[in-house]
Amino acid sequence: MSWNGTFEIFQYQPFAEVYARHTRRRCVKIGEDWGYLSSVGGLGATTLDIYNCPGSGPEALTRLRDAALQHKVARLWANLLECPSGPACGRVERLDTLTIDLTPSEPVLWKQIGSNTRWKIRRCLKDAVTIKVADTTDFEAWWTLYCKIAYKKAFSRQPRALVEDLVHRTDLTTLLVAKCSSGRVIGGMFFLNHQYPVYWLGAFERGGPVNTGQLTLWESLLHFKQRGFTILDLGGVERDPKHGPSEFKRAFHGEPRSTYACTVVLDPIRNGVLKAGAWIRAVLS
Repeated sequence: MSWNGTFEIFQYQPFAEVYARHTRRRCVKIGEDWGYLSSVGGLGATTLDIYNCPGSGPEALTRLRDAALQHKVARLWANLLECPSGPACGRVERLDTLTIDLTPSEPVLWKQIGSNTRWKIRRCLKDAVTIKVADTTDFEAWWTLYCKIAYKKAFSRQPRALVEDLVHRTDLTTLLVAKCSSGRVIGGMFFLNHQYPVYWLGAFERGGPVNTGQLTLWESLLHFKQRGFTILDLGGVERDPKHGPSEFKRAFHGEPRSTYACTVVLDPIRNGVLKAGAWIRAVLS
């Protein structure tokens, strides 16, 4: 299976329907692609999100722009596999990720991740940390950790109903948790998996055994390899060298990949109202 973009699963109907339902959006069909239509009372349809649209950049964006105009949205957000160009593309942002080839043998994979990372994993194993697929009780403990980290880091938290619904869909997701010697959950990594797994959410206990994240990701590679997957997408990296989570992922020496996010404003007045509302919510939160 070849890599088709970090957001590939968003074009898979079973996942699309679950995601839209829990994020208050409506799934719409745009040719062969699934779109997510947002609405705000008084403003009507506001945003059409299209994740992972295949095809050449300019042609694909023209088709999506026409569909957005038909739905009378204020703006279009489209993630493309190829970089578009021209004024009609709006603001274009490159989104980077890393993928790991799971086809080599375990010894080869172990050697590829580098001596420093291997040392960190061995050190964590000395603390008797174990990695396993989560059960219902494990999810509760991991979700509590995730909420604490989201609050502390001030990043947007996914809706609990969405994640809880997805965690029971083993055909769509995998939650691998880290446990200390007493059996307490001290971290975990949540993956979306369809054609290949993508790392989506993660949280680890502060002050617990060191290098728990490195061990969890290593065990994740082996878990998905044993299940027959050939690629693992690490779910996005920032170009800032001081961005900790991205440096953690780069230590596994994956192959760089990119997609391109285009934000196209179709109704400047309504878009301005939406931006003002988002700013006010950010100030009040």
